[in-house]
Amino acid sequence: MAVLELGGDPPSGAEPVGLVATDDLWGHSFRAFGFPLGHPEGIWGDGVIRGLNARGWLQIEDAYSIRSRPPLPPRIGDGIL
Repeated sequence: MAVLELGGDPPSGAEPVGLVATDDLWGHSFRAFGFPLGHPEGIWGDGVIRGLNARGWLQIEDAYSIRSRPPLPPRIGDGIL
């Protein structure tokens, strides 16, 4: 979470973001807007929440890596669909 200080009044119609507390995180989708290096105009990102890791940090998976991941080779004991 980031806290931003506005340099002036917010745009008309702007509202605070609502926060939700839940233990049921797995599989929820998310989207965010940011300004990574090389994108001074900003870009959207989206993905899926996977849950908490061993440190208690939220683990997310971006949708691009989900869509572009090559299929895994079959392993002994895998089910057949």
